[in-house]
Amino acid sequence: MENCQPWLQEMASTTPAAKHFSVRFILALSLSIIATLLILIYLWFTPFSLLPPSLKPTSDPNPANHLVLFSEHDEYENLSHSYDALWNSLLPQTGGFVLRFDENGTRHDYGISMYHSLHCLIMMRSAIQGLYGDIEKLNGGENMAGDHDHGEHGDPMHWLHCFDYLRQTILCAADGTIEPPRKNSHGKENVDGMIERECRDPGLLWKLSVDSYEVEKKLRD
Repeated sequence: MENCQPWLQEMASTTPAAKHFSVRFILALSLSIIATLLILIYLWFTPFSLLPPSLKPTSDPNPANHLVLFSEHDEYENLSHSYDALWNSLLPQTGGFVLRFDENGTRHDYGISMYHSLHCLIMMRSAIQGLYGDIEKLNGGENMAGDHDHGEHGDPMHWLHCFDYLRQTILCAADGTIEPPRKNSHGKENVDGMIERECRDPGLLWKLSVDSYEVEKKLRD
C-alpha cells in the first residue's frame, strides 16, 4: 500500500479534466481486458468445427490429420457373410490391442478405443445377421446370415454392451461437426453425415499395436 501512495497523491493533485480522462482510460482498459478474456474463453471451449474459417487455427498441431470425404460403400451396408472378411480386416491381427508389461514383468493387453469401437460394430453386425438368419429359417427361406463364431465373446448378450460403449464413446468425443441435410433419392431431406471431415491417421494406431507385439516376439525368440 505504501508503494501506491505516490501514485494516489498524484491522482488527487490532478485537475478534474485529468481525473475524468484517467477514469475513462481505466474503464476502457478494463472493458478491453474483459472482452479479450471472453473471446479467449469462447475460442477455448468452442469446437474448431463450429468456428468460421477465419477463426480456425492455420497450423495443424498434428501433421497426421487429413481430410476424408465420407461416402456410401455398399459392401459395408450388407449383412451377407461374403463381406465378413472385409469387416474383420478392419482390425489388425493383434485385435487392436497394445501389448504392455508391468513392473513385475506380467503381460497385459491394453485396448485402443478406436479398435474397441470397431469391434463393437462388428459384434452388432453379427448379432443382426443372426436375427435375420432366424427370421429366414422361420419363413422357410435360405439363411442369409449364417452362423458366426464369437470366440471368447460368445455371450449372446455381449452385443448389448457394445451399444452402451458406443453411446459413452460418442458422448466423450463430443464431436461438434455440423452436418447439413441433403436430399435423398426420393427428394426428401435427410442428415446422413456424409460430409468432409478432418480425420486422424488410423495407420499410426495400427502400427502402434502391431509393433508392440513384434517387439515381444523378438524378445521371446
